[in-house]
Amino acid sequence: MGAQAFTELKRAGVPVAWVNQNSSSRNFDPLSPSIKLVTMHSSKGLEFPVVFIPGLGYLPNRTGEVADEARLLALLQEVAEDIITPSLPP
Repeated sequence: MGAQAFTELKRAGVPVAWVNQNSSSRNFDPLSPSIKLVTMHSSKGLEFPVVFIPGLGYLPNRTGEVADEARLLALLQEVAEDIITPSLPP
């Protein structure tokens, strides 16, 4: 899902940084005017004014650990400073 979002945003000319896409993208400039794509797991300790959660309907993950996914969603509430917007798959 991250690859598709990254590709579509780039194609639309939207500035985007994919944090932790690979070993060279672990650090990012939080002040650069761009959308930051971050996995739920790697968002721990970060803060963003607005957080979108695409594909919420795909939870729980393949392992079926609902409690783990619930903890991740609780973490995302801390990551979002102002607005958190979940979305479901089409």
